[in-house]
Amino acid sequence: MSEIKSRQTIATLTIRGRDYEINCLTMTIGDTLLFDVTDVGTGLPLTAQPLPSRPDAAAVEELLERLADDLDTDRVEEVFSGEYHRLAQAVGRTFVIEGRWINVRLSQRLYWYDQRAWDLLENGIVLNAADPFTSAPTGAQVSSFLTPAKRHLDALMAAHRIVAGPDYQYEDVYAVLHGPTPPPRYVAITRDETYTFFALTSERNDACAILADRLGEETGGTIVGIHDLDRDLCLEVRHTSTVWVIDERPPETPLPT
Repeated sequence: MSEIKSRQTIATLTIRGRDYEINCLTMTIGDTLLFDVTDVGTGLPLTAQPLPSRPDAAAVEELLERLADDLDTDRVEEVFSGEYHRLAQAVGRTFVIEGRWINVRLSQRLYWYDQRAWDLLENGIVLNAADPFTSAPTGAQVSSFLTPAKRHLDALMAAHRIVAGPDYQYEDVYAVLHGPTPPPRYVAITRDETYTFFALTSERNDACAILADRLGEETGGTIVGIHDLDRDLCLEVRHTSTVWVIDERPPETPLPT
């Protein structure tokens, strides 16, 4: 029976922010070369059996997606028995961030149960109060979401019922909330009879200008205020309307003689 005589790393790929090694295996019998894939962060081999040909980036990504799907549906192969936590990290379903273990799980919430959407859990508690992520988040997205400003934005959206599903869309706001970069500091908030609207901006004066532009509109023309995400504080605003008449006197009419 042929066994592995040596293993040599021949390439390193970065996929969704994690590094994976492609290893070439030399067997004790014959000249056949085999290959496997190892997650650098955990050192866990991700192939149950050696591969007959060198995998490219697309093949590794497909492997990771299959393993992640197995975790999502509790169908992990026996070869990974006892390696659940390392496997979950290797395929981006668990992240260890500043000592916190954050798990990525398919959402069980109403309207999302039958869709592939993801929640972040810590000790079994869902962290994202607003809508779930529509694709499995990367480590950079999770790290960003855990920052105070993102947590304030998430709570603010939940408080105002700013949700993308099932009947309204806020893609621009969710692109910020679920993205990998910090959000702008200010949120200009307006309402109509049914919905609340958010507009994000870095400058307070720009937030005021956004409110002024929306004032009186049929959709979202009622001003709520400006929320400072850094301080998690709603800034009350006031506005006035001024009406004046342009003084254009008609030419004087000569008096009758």
